[in-house]
Amino acid sequence: MNGIVISTHKSTELFYIDSMLSLRGCKYPIIVAYNTLEDNQYENKGLKVGMKMFENFIFLHDTVIIKNLSLFDKLFEYKDIVSISPRFLSYLGKFNSEILRQKNIPEVKTKQGSYELEMLLKKIFPNTPCFDPTFVDGNHRFEQKYGRMNMVLENDYLIKYKGTWSTNMIKD
Repeated sequence: MNGIVISTHKSTELFYIDSMLSLRGCKYPIIVAYNTLEDNQYENKGLKVGMKMFENFIFLHDTVIIKNLSLFDKLFEYKDIVSISPRFLSYLGKFNSEILRQKNIPEVKTKQGSYELEMLLKKIFPNTPCFDPTFVDGNHRFEQKYGRMNMVLENDYLIKYKGTWSTNMIKD
């Protein structure tokens, strides 16, 4: 079965509400992976939930707004794994649970650990197809939203409000 996994945390609750509203009419099941102050596994919690619940799943942050639901059909057309942006920027992509389980993904408990896992995904899936090679950090607009500054990445299918866009911003 195919599905969507969204990773969230209380600190981004307003983003989460926007994200869920953008998914109205989605034909795929949606599972939410809630991180807490006591158990914050960052994106890794979403990957774990996805592997447990679905054969194939699309990982999204709660800071993603879907503009065009056909994105999901397009991503699920790929056989195994596909990154939405080059080399799994922000973990965004479609994952195959069986393949992901074989990669022995480490535990994550800090923002630094989350960043290191993002870099590891790039290494363990070096030749993964990319859905949109232009969906990258760089000369994008910045926007204040819900009390934080965000780098805004956007294409025809989604908008990503990125609160951390430099390793200098990682506090732990």
